[in-house]
Amino acid sequence: MKLLTKTNRYYLLSSLLVFLIGGLIFYFIIQAIIREEVSEILNFELEKKIEEITSLSAPPEEVSEVEFVLTKVPQPLAGKIYQDTVLWDKHEQEFIPYRQLTLFRLIQGQAYRLTLRESLIESEGILVGVLISLAALFGLMILTLWLVNYMQSRQLWAVFYENIKYLRDYDVTTQTHMPRIDSDIDEFQEMNSAIIKMTDKIRADYLHLKEFTENASHEMQTPLAIIRTNLDLLTQSELQEDQHALITRISQASYRMSSTHRALLLLSKIENQQFREQTPVDFYALVASRLEEFSDFIEAKKLKVNIEAYSKTLVFVMNHHLADILISNLLTNAIKHNFPEGYLDIHFTAAKLTVINSGPPLRHSPEQLFQRFSKDNPSTDSAGLGMAIMKVICDKYKIQLSYRSESDRHEVTLGFQV
Repeated sequence: MKLLTKTNRYYLLSSLLVFLIGGLIFYFIIQAIIREEVSEILNFELEKKIEEITSLSAPPEEVSEVEFVLTKVPQPLAGKIYQDTVLWDKHEQEFIPYRQLTLFRLIQGQAYRLTLRESLIESEGILVGVLISLAALFGLMILTLWLVNYMQSRQLWAVFYENIKYLRDYDVTTQTHMPRIDSDIDEFQEMNSAIIKMTDKIRADYLHLKEFTENASHEMQTPLAIIRTNLDLLTQSELQEDQHALITRISQASYRMSSTHRALLLLSKIENQQFREQTPVDFYALVASRLEEFSDFIEAKKLKVNIEAYSKTLVFVMNHHLADILISNLLTNAIKHNFPEGYLDIHFTAAKLTVINSGPPLRHSPEQLFQRFSKDNPSTDSAGLGMAIMKVICDKYKIQLSYRSESDRHEVTLGFQV
């Protein structure tokens, strides 16, 4: 929910509450004023009636009408009695509200009770009309306030949304400096300054990290290559058996160090968005190509390869080099961690690639496979970065990477949003 909508909702609810309370108070005040006015009219009219009756030469007869009642009583009572009552109207077929005044008088030696009534229909009609007018005025006021608040808020929050748009579109690899957005609101000005400071720091850190990875890639690969070359030369020399074994261990360690270094640099480059080129990648053709490349390893382990293609048109737009790394790591793991004479099943659909292979049961939880330097078998020469690289690539392109294991059966699925 947007802030403006939430604010307007609070305004509307609070205004409605105030209107209801104020409307009730206003209703009772108007009702009391109307009854007071009617009571004064009844008092005035009844006094006139009494003057007319007392001016008669003969004692008056009893009268029983809707609006005036005159009856004889044994003795008069003091005071005036104001009451609200309802009477049945035969013509309207409904009860009509009345305000009545009752008092007692001694007229020509006879005590009388006089009751004068005034219909409240017109008064209630006026009251209802006033309340309807008040409600209409309230609705118009709320609508006007909402429109004014909406237009004003859009102007006030324009700077905020401009900052949000810049942050949403910000790309650390291409943008250098965020423009300063002027505002007469101190909070927005402070926010813009904080965003500029933050993006400048992010950009500087990115450039430093990029420079470091590039330098590390160049400076470390050269000595490693020299070490491996010299070790190869030494292994070709006439050495004692223990010396040859020592050089072999050093060579294996340098190879692991070189492969780990390349893997870490690759992870850093992926996370720093340094693979920006994207092309449509045919994963069916890519898998077929890699299987042919790994055919010697497959034959060495005597693996049974089975491909089921429900669709041969699994095409996804991404960086081709990263797609190659993703499939290579996926197939390498399935081959390397397989049983001799095991199986390797590959299933294709229009949006999924599933690789199923036999292999030893997992020693750790499946979640640990995607962590860096995580190896199910510590004795292997692997650096434990293959699955981590796969996960980083999948996260970058929103490819759903899932793993399932049942005893000696392992299944890895890539779900593409095609």
